[in-house]
Amino acid sequence: MAHGWVELRDCVPEVVRTAWIAQALAGIRSAPTDLVKECGPGDPGTDLLCYDPGRPETCRRPLVTFRGDRRFMPREVMPRLWQATCELVGGEERLQAREWSNYLIFANGSRTRLPRWWQRWLQRQGHGIRSAAWHVDAPSPRARLATWRTGLIVLLRFSDVAPWRGATLIAPDSLARIGRRLRAHPDGYDLTRPRLGQEIARECRGFVELSGAAGDAVLMHPWMLHGPSRNLGGGVRVLANPLVYLAQPWRLDRPFGERSPLEHATNRALGC
Repeated sequence: MAHGWVELRDCVPEVVRTAWIAQALAGIRSAPTDLVKECGPGDPGTDLLCYDPGRPETCRRPLVTFRGDRRFMPREVMPRLWQATCELVGGEERLQAREWSNYLIFANGSRTRLPRWWQRWLQRQGHGIRSAAWHVDAPSPRARLATWRTGLIVLLRFSDVAPWRGATLIAPDSLARIGRRLRAHPDGYDLTRPRLGQEIARECRGFVELSGAAGDAVLMHPWMLHGPSRNLGGGVRVLANPLVYLAQPWRLDRPFGERSPLEHATNRALGC
C-alpha cells in the first residue's frame, strides 16, 4: 500500500468468475430495468434481452452494469483476497460487513474495431487520461477525515484486460491532493462536486493503467482517483468493484506500531 494500491495475482477462481458472469447475464436479459444501472425511466432496456458479450452486435451500449442480486462471503470463495483485505485494514474485526454483492460491470468494445495505427495514435495523445470519468467511489458531500469509513476500493478482473481495452486508470498523486483538501476543511469537504475529479486529475503527474489477467485483483486506497479508459478494441472487459467499509472511522493517531497499512498510507498522504 506504499503507493496507494496492491495487486494480487490469480486470487479469483475461474469457477467463481464463470458462475458470476452467468448469473449476471441471466439477470441482465430477464430484468434489465431492475438489475441494470444504466436502465431507468424511459429506457426499458429491451436491447439487452439478447445481450451476449461475445457478439458485439447485440449491444450498442459502451457500459452495462449489473447491480447484483445475491450476496456471498469472500472469505469462503476468495480466501487469499480476503486475507489481504483484512491485513490492509488492520484485522477482520475492523470491517463493517463480511459479505459482498455479485455486482458486475461489462465494458463493451467498439463495434467497429479501430485500426492499430489509430489506437496507437490515441494512446500517444493521452486520450484515455483526458477523457476518463475521474472519480472516487462512494463520495460524500461532507467528507471529513475524522469520520471517514470507506476502507478500500476493490477491483476484481473477470476477464483479461489488455492495455487500452477498458482498463481502469488510476492517479496515485491524488491521495495527497484529496488529503490536503480534507485537512483544510475539517468540517467537511464536498467530494461530489461536479468535475472535481477532472480538476484533481489535472493536478496529478503520474498515471497508471491497471491492465492484467482474469482472476487478478487490485486493492486501492479510498482516495485513489480512478476512471475507466476507453475500450479501443473489440471484446468486452468484465470487472467487479466491491467496496470495503470500516466498522469505525479510521484512527490516524494510533501509536505508530498499531496502525494498519491503510492508516500508514493515509498519514503519508497527509504528510504526517
